[in-house]
Amino acid sequence: MRGVLFDRNSVIDSAGIAANPACRSRVSLIAGDFFEGIPPDGDIYILKQVLHDWDDLRASAILKNCRRVMKTSAKLLVAELMIPEMGPGALLGSLLDLQMLVVHGGRERTKDEFEALLRGSSYKLERVIATPTPISIIEALPG
Repeated sequence: MRGVLFDRNSVIDSAGIAANPACRSRVSLIAGDFFEGIPPDGDIYILKQVLHDWDDLRASAILKNCRRVMKTSAKLLVAELMIPEMGPGALLGSLLDLQMLVVHGGRERTKDEFEALLRGSSYKLERVIATPTPISIIEALPG
């Protein structure tokens, strides 16, 4: 298995991968800006806590840039906090949503909001995988 770490230079420099020969032989480091373009032809694209930093318009731009370079057989995995529609987690999620708006101009999203964002960016939400953490894995396919 091989991977690509695609991020800004400052993030790549702080990741420590270049100093670890075991990782370095299996990971390509590519500096760039996901608003300008994404490395093409991956089998899986993973966005971990990326979309919540952005409003729907900017998040959609990231997703569309990924979609443009994805093969039809590729998958998108989005690891994000998902606000429950109701229940005890809904209040905490709403407070985190407010914090993201104030600090970054971004937002936390519900399942329905993620599905609408993905659909508007040419994906089909395949499934949501709960984890033991507050983060869920959203699997989407080109669609």
